Amino acid sequence: MTIFGNRIHASFFLAILLHIRNKFSAVSAMSETGNFTTSRVLGNDPPSMLDCQTHLAALQFDLSAFERYDIFFKNSSRLVLPQAGYWYGAEDIEEYFRFGSDSSPYIDKTIRPINDLLLKSLDPIIGTCTFIIHTSKWYAMNPDIIQDATYIVGAMFQVIYDYHGNYISEVHVHFEDTFYYHFFGSLLNTDGVRDFICGVSEACPGTNVGMDRQECLRQLNDLPNLSDGQTFDGKDYGCRVLHAAFAKNNENHCAHISFEPQEDPDGNIKCQQNKGLDKFDFFDKQDIENFREFLDSPRSLIESTSGYKILYKPKRTNTNHLIWFGLVIPLMLFFVTLLTIRKGTTNKEKPTKKEKFLAIRERNLWKIFFAMFACLFVTNIIFVHIMKVLVPKYHPEWDQYKSSEDKFADRYHGSVWKIDQTLPHNIMTDGQFQVYSGIIGWITCLITGIGLEVFFWQHFLQIWSASQEFYWRFAQFLFPLMLLTALGLAFDRNFLSLPFLVIGLWKFGFPEILNHMYLALFPKTKSHMRRIIHFLNGAATIIHHGAATLIVNMLLVGVIPPSRYVTTSCQMLVLQHCFVILSYSNKALFLAIEIVLEYYFQWSIISDFAEIYHLHWTAAWGSSVMVFAHWLYMLGAFLNTIVEENENDTSKDFNNMVTRRSSEIKESQGGLVNGGSLVNGSINKDSTIAVDKNNEIIESGRLQIALNNDMWIHRQSWAITSGNTPTERRQST
Repeated sequence: MTIFGNRIHASFFLAILLHIRNKFSAVSAMSETGNFTTSRVLGNDPPSMLDCQTHLAALQFDLSAFERYDIFFKNSSRLVLPQAGYWYGAEDIEEYFRFGSDSSPYIDKTIRPINDLLLKSLDPIIGTCTFIIHTSKWYAMNPDIIQDATYIVGAMFQVIYDYHGNYISEVHVHFEDTFYYHFFGSLLNTDGVRDFICGVSEACPGTNVGMDRQECLRQLNDLPNLSDGQTFDGKDYGCRVLHAAFAKNNENHCAHISFEPQEDPDGNIKCQQNKGLDKFDFFDKQDIENFREFLDSPRSLIESTSGYKILYKPKRTNTNHLIWFGLVIPLMLFFVTLLTIRKGTTNKEKPTKKEKFLAIRERNLWKIFFAMFACLFVTNIIFVHIMKVLVPKYHPEWDQYKSSEDKFADRYHGSVWKIDQTLPHNIMTDGQFQVYSGIIGWITCLITGIGLEVFFWQHFLQIWSASQEFYWRFAQFLFPLMLLTALGLAFDRNFLSLPFLVIGLWKFGFPEILNHMYLALFPKTKSHMRRIIHFLNGAATIIHHGAATLIVNMLLVGVIPPSRYVTTSCQMLVLQHCFVILSYSNKALFLAIEIVLEYYFQWSIISDFAEIYHLHWTAAWGSSVMVFAHWLYMLGAFLNTIVEENENDTSKDFNNMVTRRSSEIKESQGGLVNGGSLVNGSINKDSTIAVDKNNEIIESGRLQIALNNDMWIHRQSWAITSGNTPTERRQST
C-alpha cells in the first residue's frame, strides 16, 4: 500500500471539521486573521496525525494565495529547489513562486492546479508535520517572447508544517529532470528570451557594463543550458533565465545575471558556481517513486513520467535546413552511391546474347514500373489537390472530423541539443504525422503487391494451363472474403489486416497488372486501340488497388474513424467481386448484376461525399480515386465493344495464337530452328534443330526462342484467352 492510501476524502474532511468544533472552538474565527496562538488553541501537547491534518486545513495553506504568504511563512521559513538553491523568508519565497504564475514574464496565464495532499510523517518531539503535495498545473506561455505553447506540468512539494508555531517552516520543490531539459533547453531557449534577458541586463546599474546587445546575446548563446546537465544555479543559461525574471522587478537580482562574478546587496554571488545540492538530501526514493506514479496516472492529466505534457506547441521550422539536410544531402548520397557502385560493377567485356536478352527483359520491366508509378502519381496528386485546396475553398461547410489524442500523438519532448527538432518530421502536427504514417503503410502495401506479381510471373507462371486457370478462379473466388476480413480488422486497427489486403487485392500474385501493362507497351503487332484498352485496364487496376490500400491504412493508423459512410461503399465493392465467378457460367447474368452494383457504388459515393470528407480529407481522397478507377474500367469496356466488332473471333483462340506466335518467332530467327516444339516454355531437347554446326549459334537461337516464348506467347496467350481473364470481363462490362 503506497502513501496514496492516506489521501484526504470527503468523509475524512467531515471528521476533521467535527474534531475542530469539539476541541478548538476558536479555530474558525481565528483562522480568518491567522492569529493562532500556542497557548490558547494548539496547546503544548504533542500533535497527532489528525491534529496535523486539521490545523493545516484551518491555516488554508495555498501556494497560489500570495496575499497570505505573511501568514503562511516567517522570516526563518526556507524554500529549497535543489537544482537552483535556497530562498528565505515570505518575500523571497513569494518571489520564486510568482516565477511559475501569470506574474512571470514567460507565462501568459495559468489554471488552478490539481492537488493531492498526503501526510508523510509526524515528529511529535519537535512538533512538525511533513506533507507531500502532488500537483499538475496548466500553463499558457507568453507568445511575445517565447511561443504560443500550452503545457501541463507536474510538481511535488514537501511541506514541513510547524504545529506549535502554526506556520510553514520549509518547502522543498521537485520537478522531473526531463522537464528542466525541455524547459531551459527548448521552450525558453529562444531569441526572444535571450533578448529579454539582455534588456533587463541593460536596465541594471553596474551589471555587464560596456557590453552591447549583440555581445550579450552571443554570450548567452554560448552558455550551457544547465550546469552539469541537471542544475541551473551555476554559470549557465537557465540560472539567468530565472534571475532575469526576478531582476525585472527587484534590482537585488541584477548581479545574478552578470557574466562575471558580482556580489548582490547581501554579499552573495549567484549563477557562477554550482552548489552541488542533491534532491535525495530532501526527498527519499519512495517520494520520487510515488510522484512518478502520480504523473503516470490519468488523474495528473500528464500520464507520463516525463513530468510534463505538451498540449500545443508550434514546430520550429528552418527552410534552409530542410532544403539542405532534407533534400540536397540525401540526393547527393543517393547519386554518389549509385554511380560509384555502378562504375565498380560495370562489365567491360562484350555481353553475351543471354545477358543482352536478360537486360532487355529487365528494361521492359522497369518501363512497366514507370508506367504504373506515373498512373498512381498523377492521379493521386490531382485528387489530393482537389481535396486539400478546391473542396475547402468551395465547400468550407464540410468541416473535417477532429479526432482525440491518438497513440501517434506527440510524445517527443525535445532535448537540450541545438539539433533538437530539426528533422522534417518534427514540423508535422500530430494529425499530419498520422497521415504520414498511413502513407508509409500505403506505399509498403503497393510495393509488396507489385513485387508479388513480379515474383509470381518470373518463377511460377511459365505457361498458362488448366491448373493455373483453376488457381486463378480460386483466387478470384476468395477475393471478397479476403477484402472483407482486411476491412474488419482495419476497423479494429489490427495490422493483421495488411496481409489479407495485399494477398486479396493482388490475387495471390497472379500478374494481372503486369499483363495489362506489358500488352499495352510492347506488342507492336496489336492495334493501337487494343493497346489503349490494355493500358486503361492496367492503369485502372493499379489505381483501384492504390485507393483500397490507402483507405485501409488510414483506418489502421486512426486517421479515418470507423463509420457507416466508409462501410457502405466498401460493401458494394465486396459484393461486386462476390459474383465474379458467375462470369464463367452465365455471363449475361453476371454483367447485369455488376451493372446494378456499380450503379449503387457510384450513388453511395456521390450521395455521402460530404460526410466522407467530414470524416477526413484522406477518406474523400481514396473514395474519389476509387471512383476514377471505375470510370477508367468503364471507358475500357466501351472501347472494347467497338474493337470486338471489327476483330475476327479466331484471334481469341488459344491454340491459334500459340501457333501463330511460334511461327513468327521461327521466322525471326532466320531459319535457325526448324520444326522445334514448345514444351513448358522452353525448347524440347528432342527437337529437330537446323543443320548449323556452330553450337554457339544454336544455343543463342534456343535461348532467344525460350525468352521470346516467355515474354510473348504465354503472357499474351493468357491475356487473350476468351472469358478467362479479368481483362476480358472488364472489357465486356
